[in-house]
Amino acid sequence: MSTRTKLLLALFAIAAAVLVTRLLGVWGGTAKAVAPVTQGSAAPIKTTTPVAAAASTSSAMPRTAEIAYDDDPTGTIRLEGQVIDAKDQPVGGARVAIDSNPPKTVVSEADGSFALDGLIARDYALEATADAGYAGPVRVRLETKPEPVTLRIKPAGTVEVVVTAEDKPVAGATVEFRSSLLWSAQTGPDGVAKLTGVGPVWAPLAVIAEGYSPVATMLWSSGDPATPTRVTIALAKGAPVSGTVVDE
Repeated sequence: MSTRTKLLLALFAIAAAVLVTRLLGVWGGTAKAVAPVTQGSAAPIKTTTPVAAAASTSSAMPRTAEIAYDDDPTGTIRLEGQVIDAKDQPVGGARVAIDSNPPKTVVSEADGSFALDGLIARDYALEATADAGYAGPVRVRLETKPEPVTLRIKPAGTVEVVVTAEDKPVAGATVEFRSSLLWSAQTGPDGVAKLTGVGPVWAPLAVIAEGYSPVATMLWSSGDPATPTRVTIALAKGAPVSGTVVDE
């Protein structure tokens, strides 16, 4: 075989390899491009988008069906515990909540003790807040005779909610942030409501003000006492709704 023939064969082999590689690349890219995407399969994405902006675009987002849950049956299990501080001293007057359906909330006694009745055998999460402190969430699995639970209060964060309408502060708006616990406050003349003793919680935030449409959104509170969580909620004018309730 001549040198010229060998060279031509080598060039042909190289060209064939390049062609196959490009075809495989195209096919691979096409397969990736048309791969089906299942809603909810991706990992959650953390974002710093202001709550007000998220709320304003919520009407363009697809709505999911609301899920209704039946109330828990009345059980016979009693869960007892104690709220203490960082120095192991009892904390009286702390609000203690458990994520039953609906949630149950009690206030600790002067010695920090508390008791929750009417529970059933299942897993629960407990939280407590007192002054500027927070404990939890502590997960417990209740059996027939559960062991007492200790909730240790630690310094917690603050959620500052700025409520505006037409770029002006709205005073007297009710702000509620709820996990199992409920934090509630009203805005002052500056349109700011401060919720104290909030831990690391991902929960609904609701704002209601007379004459405006209510706003609800999800909010993540870091619970960091050094860095308050601050969000702005922009309200829009609302309209009254009236009607008549009739029977069958």
